[in-house]
Amino acid sequence: MDDKDRLRKKIARLGDAVPLTPGGARRLSADAGGRLIDALLAEIAETVMPRVLIVEDDGGAELARVSVAGRRILSLRTGQRVVTGADFDEVDDFAVALASGLRAALGGRAQAGLRTAREDEPPGEVGLRCSTAAVAAVLGDQMTGAEGLSRYVRALGPHVAAWRVTGPDGAVTEGGDAAWLAQVPDADPATLTARLDQALAETGPDGMIHYAGGGDGRELILARSRGALLVALLRDGDRPDPVGIWRRLVGA
Repeated sequence: MDDKDRLRKKIARLGDAVPLTPGGARRLSADAGGRLIDALLAEIAETVMPRVLIVEDDGGAELARVSVAGRRILSLRTGQRVVTGADFDEVDDFAVALASGLRAALGGRAQAGLRTAREDEPPGEVGLRCSTAAVAAVLGDQMTGAEGLSRYVRALGPHVAAWRVTGPDGAVTEGGDAAWLAQVPDADPATLTARLDQALAETGPDGMIHYAGGGDGRELILARSRGALLVALLRDGDRPDPVGIWRRLVGA
């Protein structure tokens, strides 16, 4: 055993004496007006040795499992969904996926349990490692609810032929050619909600569906964020990636 190995093992033993150690447990709380995700990112930013940070609800059910080393995120598991750095070619894309997963798992929560486990060798291919700053930057650029949906429509630009956002309170804002919206048979809130409930059953309450390849040259987007609903019709032609823009701006 060389000096480097001895030092690493000594640091690991010393780490067992502090509160957030392998097998240790504590409460994770959002600051006043802050987000629980920010508290988790702060813990990740202080984690140097390879660890798995496990976030649990009050009943002990796992909400998120984050593999961390050197203050960088290697992978995230939320439910049946696993996101790893090996899945991406660019760190920015990895950060967007991590932000989306964390928001789906922890969004709206003020407290959770946090425990850790030692992970000497992360499972699978490691690939890219993402800083907490990169994830925080994505989260800071995102909006939710009716505001987020309206911003998403604006980002799609002139390719949106018609759109309607219905807020949780029933308030409606819309733009474009109303006659186009009239051709969408399930654009009313009740039908749209039922359709999204079915389509998003495995990914969480919020998200978007992009229907492409229609014979009439138009594409349909259905989306939901924090109880607000969006239906939008897109004109055929070159445009920025609707799914990529959604992940960056709304991230649900």
